[in-house]
Amino acid sequence: MKFNNFFRYVWRVNALVIFGAGLLSIAVLAYAALSIYRQHTSQTQVSDVVVSEPTQGTEVSNKSLIGDFSKIEGSAVVKAPVYLSQEYQYRYGSKEASSIQNYIFYDPAAKSFTLLRSTNQGLILSSTPLNILNPEVTPIADLYVIVERDTNNDQKITERDQKSLAIADASGKRFKMVLPNMDGFKGASGIKDNRVSVFYTIANQLKASEIDLRSQEIISTTTMDAKR
Repeated sequence: MKFNNFFRYVWRVNALVIFGAGLLSIAVLAYAALSIYRQHTSQTQVSDVVVSEPTQGTEVSNKSLIGDFSKIEGSAVVKAPVYLSQEYQYRYGSKEASSIQNYIFYDPAAKSFTLLRSTNQGLILSSTPLNILNPEVTPIADLYVIVERDTNNDQKITERDQKSLAIADASGKRFKMVLPNMDGFKGASGIKDNRVSVFYTIANQLKASEIDLRSQEIISTTTMDAKR
């Protein structure tokens, strides 16, 4: 009798263990199915990424969008970014990338629009206004850090690629590329005598180039080994 009761007890314990293991397996499978479903239906948003060469079987949807206009301090001119919006498949989900490719300016006095660049291409990483002393005074010019192409062959144009430095008047006119093939842009000095110094790195070297804002030409360049 005691022997039979012992086996009944063992059977009940085994049944509970098997039942618990079954519930755990169902929970794990349900979690895995939910994760896969979320990956297939979720959309991730990123910025400063342009897909230049989609992988085989991946479709990329491209759309240009104009952002909100903002005032240029000390001026009646306003400007707005022109975005490239891309939607594409990534692993089990999708991604939406939004990146600035251009700027559009509006001059209310002339009642005219002006594009910074003639074409929308690559990626504009930053726009830095150049003032003399007072930030409320109309900027003399703007510096633009631009990535024009995929230089590290990852099928994307991002801040990890080589960059170019461009300059333009604050109103968006006289756009000109002044420095190509930078690894990184490290800032600019204040304006003095219509000149500005810009700091950047190329091949482990730190460089400072002085630019004449009237001619938009580089006057001099100083170099230091960045590994020191």
